[in-house]
Amino acid sequence: MLTAMGLFLFIGNISAQKDIPLHQDTKGNGQESPSVDTVVTASYDDGTITIKSKDIIPVMEVDIRNRHGETIFSHAAPALPKSTTQITLPQDVDKEKFDIHVKYNGKTLEGIF
Repeated sequence: MLTAMGLFLFIGNISAQKDIPLHQDTKGNGQESPSVDTVVTASYDDGTITIKSKDIIPVMEVDIRNRHGETIFSHAAPALPKSTTQITLPQDVDKEKFDIHVKYNGKTLEGIF
């Protein structure tokens, strides 16, 4: 009984993570819809944003903005393959919708969570 309960709690924790699709605006490049970036990925789970990179990025800038467009978090650092950057949002803003903006190598990616 305890094993089944432990497994249920473990599965519940896994399913709480939400991927944040990061789109690059391609309207000026002849494409009709934004493309999803595969080098940098982001996810959200219980107030924590996790950002991963498949490539070495000398400087990756991350901005988190609230629904009013105000920056509530800003971070700039190198990104290495298989490493993660974790951002913990303040508890009082955890229920809002946010925009994430990731800039690297001349690209600007955006996502909503």
